[in-house]
Amino acid sequence: MIHNVVDIESLSHIAEGQLAACYRKAMDRARADCLDRIGEKKPRTVSVVAKLVPILEQDGAVVDVGVDYEVVSAIPKHVTKTEICRATKEGQLLFNDLSRGNLDQRTLDEMPGAFDHELDVVRD
Repeated sequence: MIHNVVDIESLSHIAEGQLAACYRKAMDRARADCLDRIGEKKPRTVSVVAKLVPILEQDGAVVDVGVDYEVVSAIPKHVTKTEICRATKEGQLLFNDLSRGNLDQRTLDEMPGAFDHELDVVRD
């Protein structure tokens, strides 16, 4: 019968390699987020948490300990730039995707008389 000591070196053998696989996936996600959002300076974290619970015998003695492992990861929230919206009386929020900083900005074709000179060319 082979007994392995639970330590940092033996964690890759815990739960038939499931702990190591979960850790690798969490590290891959954190690494990918670093590459995707290079401007985000907040840290990405990956941790292994061991939860130990004593298993009591009938006489109250502790012979065994149940150990559950969790891989915990945290990636900074994805936050967009603030979008300035206008609230209408009907309860809608409106934004101008052509002019983010000015809700009242209009396009040329919305300006009265903007294309009157084209009519003159067509008439000639």
